[in-house]
Amino acid sequence: MTDTTETPVVTDTPALTTRATHVTFFEDRAQVTRRARIQARPGQQLVVLGGFSMMINDPSLTVEPITSGATAARVLTARVRRVAREEREVGADELRDRTRERDTARAALDRLSRDIERAHARVTRARTLESAALAQLAHASVGDPGEVQPWREALEHLRDEVMQATEQEASLRADAADARATITRAEARLAQAGVVHHRYEATVEVQLELRADEDDAQALDLELELKYFVPCALWRPTHRAALTRDPEDPSRGTITVLTQGAAWQSTGEVWEDITCAFSTARPTQAAEPPRLSDDRLNTRPKTEYERRTIDVTAQDITISTAGISGGA
Repeated sequence: MTDTTETPVVTDTPALTTRATHVTFFEDRAQVTRRARIQARPGQQLVVLGGFSMMINDPSLTVEPITSGATAARVLTARVRRVAREEREVGADELRDRTRERDTARAALDRLSRDIERAHARVTRARTLESAALAQLAHASVGDPGEVQPWREALEHLRDEVMQATEQEASLRADAADARATITRAEARLAQAGVVHHRYEATVEVQLELRADEDDAQALDLELELKYFVPCALWRPTHRAALTRDPEDPSRGTITVLTQGAAWQSTGEVWEDITCAFSTARPTQAAEPPRLSDDRLNTRPKTEYERRTIDVTAQDITISTAGISGGA
């Protein structure tokens, strides 16, 4: 019994691993045989198996338990469910590190912004004092000459202060630009870490009933064999003919024909260390025996002409034998 869920569902239920053991390739599809080893307890239980293609043909699915000893297992139902699993670009630890990196860069930018405001205020104050000192110097130059020198010294000191404050503000603004660039990179890395991808796969849910000895209530090893058809897998024969000429008589030679099978699959499944078979059967084409009709045999007495005449028919038949070695 199989069932299909039309819309993929998001689930975090882990699926047990299955492995492909045998694949029979047809001209337009393949039949896959998988096995799964599970631990089951007596009674009914649900087993979720993974490793299947999203294109699995649901009605073709069969599940058979392989048991040994006194254990008896029966498959009650088996259904195919399409599953969407959420996967992030990075793990939870990496996500916390990237968040911390962004928050640290933001805090550094806030401190730099306050330092820039203080540095700008220092520059403004120094320039204001420089303008006042310059005005006092101009006033002193037309008055008492003894007052000029102190104002000149004060003006030089204020100009140094303006230069230092301006350089400090420029350095802080450069650091702030670097901090903004760091924040941009951190936010980009954080956005990338927050991207959620949906990995679609098909799982098979098997409802089992396990019967064992009454004294045996522990988990038992059980192996399940699953068979199903899947598209996007096929094979074609390939032929290679090689002519080997006779070194003594180049007009004669031997043709060797090598026939191989080439197989392709794009099912999304992993087929490793499997046995393969190649068939020319076409499971999708319906076949039925021909209709039989009565073939009646009648007897009658020979005529006078048939009694006096004997017909002899001769036929020449040439029998040819075809093969790699040739001959007739």
